[in-house]
Amino acid sequence: MSDQTSDTPESRKEDRAGLPVWFFLTAWIVLTLIRAIRQENERLLERHQQMEALLSIEEVADVLGVSKRTVEDIVSSERLKPIWVKGQRRFHPDAVDAYLRSQAQNDG
Repeated sequence: MSDQTSDTPESRKEDRAGLPVWFFLTAWIVLTLIRAIRQENERLLERHQQMEALLSIEEVADVLGVSKRTVEDIVSSERLKPIWVKGQRRFHPDAVDAYLRSQAQNDG
């Protein structure tokens, strides 16, 4: 019966010695996954905040101090490019600022 695994204190020490390695490897994997999830959540939150910052055509008209129709004319002339969100035009504030800078350069 020497071929069978015995339940001696020596064999239990070997089993116990293997447990911390397994535990720490599992903990490392879990912590790595948590870190990756947090990074993805931060990226999604930043993107969501950017999406909230997008302006409607009415808001762009208010910022520029012109009518909605004038903004539509500017868009149709491709001097201000919209971002399409679910079939609606939205404008990034940086794009509106760039348009204003380009107009200031043209006027100056």
